Amino acid sequence: MVTLSSLTNRVATINFDDLQSEYSYRPQRAYGQSKLATLLFAMELNRRSVRSGWGIRSNASHPGATLTNLQTTGPTLGRGSSSLLERFEMQVTRMIPGFWQEITQGALPTLYAATSPLAVGGGYYGPGGFAELTGMPAVARIPRRARNEQTAQRLWQVSEQLTSVSFPPDHAAWDVERRIASNSE
Repeated sequence: MVTLSSLTNRVATINFDDLQSEYSYRPQRAYGQSKLATLLFAMELNRRSVRSGWGIRSNASHPGATLTNLQTTGPTLGRGSSSLLERFEMQVTRMIPGFWQEITQGALPTLYAATSPLAVGGGYYGPGGFAELTGMPAVARIPRRARNEQTAQRLWQVSEQLTSVSFPPDHAAWDVERRIASNSE
C-alpha cells in the first residue's frame, strides 16, 4: 500500500485540539497537517502490519515539485483567482531550471514505492534531485515529526474513533472476523 504525502509535511504539525480545522482554518496549515498525517498513517500501518502479521507492506511517497493544477487552483481555495503574488511566484519559479517537473516524472516515486522490489515497508520515496524537488525516485528523508510513534499511535486511535472503523489487533482475530463475515453471507 502506498500513501501519498508531500514535502509540506516537513513544516507541519499535528494539532489534536483542532485536527479537522473546525476552529481555525488556514489552507496551507490544513494541507500540511493532512500530508504529515498521511505519512504518520503509512508508518503506523506498516508497524502494525509487521507486529500483527497482517501481511500489508505500507510505505509512502511524495511527488516533489510537480506541475499539477494544485499550484494554479489550489492556492485560491474558494477565492475567485490566485493573488498577484501567488501568480508571480509561480511564474518566477517556473523559470528556475530543475525546480519543477512534469506530472509523469512526479508520479515515478509513487510507482516505485508500489512496484519496486527494492521499496521496503515503512519506506518513504520521492525525487532524488536537489532538495527532493525533482529527479528519479529515491529514498526520501522522513521528517522528525513523522517518526514520532506516540503521535502516530494517537492519530491512529483518533482516526478509528472518527471513522468508527478499527483494525483487529492481530492476524488471528482478522481471520476469525473474515470467516464469520463469509459464513453470514
